[in-house]
Amino acid sequence: MAFISLIILLNSCNGSKKHLDEQYVFRYNEAAGITSLDPAFSRTFENLWAVNQLFEGLVQLDEEMKVAPSIAETWEISEDGLLYTFHLRNDVFFHANIDFEKRKVVAEDFKYSFERIVDEKTASPGKWVFNVVEENGFLAIDDQTFSIRLKESFPPFLGILSMKYCSVLPKEAVEKYGEEFRSNPIGSGPFMFKFWEESQVLSMVRNPDYYEKDEQGNELPYLKAISITFKKDQNAVFLDFLKGSYDMLQGIEGNYKEELLDENGILRTEYADKVILDRSPWLKTDYLGFLLDSIVDGSVNPFLNRDIRLAVNHAIDRRLMTKVLLRNLGSPALGGFIPEGFQSHTSHFENYDYDPGLSMALLKMNGYTSENPLIVELNTTAAYTALAEFIQYQLSMVGIKMSVSVLEAGNLNELVAQSKLFFFKKSWLADYPDEENFMALFYETNFCPDGPNYTHYRSDLYNNLYETSIFTIDRIERMHLYQKMDSLVAEEQAIVPLFYGQAIKFLQPNLVGLPSSPVNMLDLRKVRKVQ
Repeated sequence: MAFISLIILLNSCNGSKKHLDEQYVFRYNEAAGITSLDPAFSRTFENLWAVNQLFEGLVQLDEEMKVAPSIAETWEISEDGLLYTFHLRNDVFFHANIDFEKRKVVAEDFKYSFERIVDEKTASPGKWVFNVVEENGFLAIDDQTFSIRLKESFPPFLGILSMKYCSVLPKEAVEKYGEEFRSNPIGSGPFMFKFWEESQVLSMVRNPDYYEKDEQGNELPYLKAISITFKKDQNAVFLDFLKGSYDMLQGIEGNYKEELLDENGILRTEYADKVILDRSPWLKTDYLGFLLDSIVDGSVNPFLNRDIRLAVNHAIDRRLMTKVLLRNLGSPALGGFIPEGFQSHTSHFENYDYDPGLSMALLKMNGYTSENPLIVELNTTAAYTALAEFIQYQLSMVGIKMSVSVLEAGNLNELVAQSKLFFFKKSWLADYPDEENFMALFYETNFCPDGPNYTHYRSDLYNNLYETSIFTIDRIERMHLYQKMDSLVAEEQAIVPLFYGQAIKFLQPNLVGLPSSPVNMLDLRKVRKVQ
């Protein structure tokens, strides 16, 4: 009924049509759910895809991870790297809705939006992206000129501005809706918000005032609407996909991967004409995180002992895991936290080798035996249940008793951000084209909840290396600093890297124009459905 209601609602946008042509509606399912449509809270992958349709910022990343214009047509950076000046388009408008008419985006909107991110009252998890900005460093020079002044030179900063945290919002809408802006978003992106029945369906419609055109001068986007459902049963979603009810399946977490793919990750012959397998490099690392605080809610943390963290690392056969669970659609993370695809990626660290004998020796040395086993709990989401069970079995083989706690994605993210879990499964994907994006997770100043250091890892040496890197303009020298930082994380066992990702999508054969991206952002501006 929710989907039928959605179609009726979408049709109301055009009274001349009784039914919206399904050829112009893009449909997918988001099993993990969406918690907010406010860019200030675009921390999760699920939120990011939806927010990307509604909002835009100064710059964006192209398919080669290069910074490209968006609302800012051009920009200059001062010789000392401290002042960034952006020249805005004059044909970008905020969406209209029942409460607001459309109006032009101006520099003052960026000043407001960025100051909102760093405002303590907003409590945005993206506050850290502006740590390098000088106090009162956001300047609206005139309607079309916006400047940012930094405290010190920071070469990755331009790429950071492509993150959805840095989207532009209308002050009047945020003030009217308050906390409910999360479900009443107004942006300037290619699609406009229409309807959200949480846990059921989210719909967006084409922005008729969107400024961008294709190479032939045609207005974008081509699609007229987007429909996102939130069904938990991945196998039911798969059956609906085969019936044509969805245009895309994302990832290989569901059991349908065995149906679609052979043991080598190749699309089975019987689906060759029915499904398109779209796979592309993805700058992403899946990992297990250890919280390195002493006590949480009165419980003592066994992972403060480096030997125990090392025992967990050596107990996991990453090559087998990647082959069996991912069907080789990914790579075993034997080279640290920085994923393949970055220049500073290291191919191998011995601390991540599979060595169950060493794991058992480390546990025994620390007093854990079959009569007194180490008991731990891994917190994850339903999408990674099979992975958690694999890890559970491997740890059991060295004498560790691990239980699995399956949480809703939003709940897991919140508990991790609030430092309530000792042991958790997370992923980190590149938001901008610099390894600093990964190394920021271990910088002490970025302790959660104000930043992405979810493990609360701290090291004076690491902090010094990180701070040196953000002042280093020379790319080769900065790459060596990143490698030293990654090596330090591997030596001190702050995490358990599991695998480096590939972006996997299963598409209907009539879908064209969906670009690939090393950050796996969903960009629907040029997507068509052909007959």
